[in-house]
Amino acid sequence: MPEFLTWCERARIPVVSLWALSTDNLRRSPQEVAALLDIIVDRL
Repeated sequence: MPEFLTWCERARIPVVSLWALSTDNLRRSPQEVAALLDIIVDRL
């Protein structure tokens, strides 16, 4: 991810939107959602 944001900065892209979690994924079990959120926090 840092390489992507560095590229955006060099290209002077002021705002970056990322799709991190779909509504379909929110229908998963609480344990699965927690695991997905851990991955998102770790990566973003």
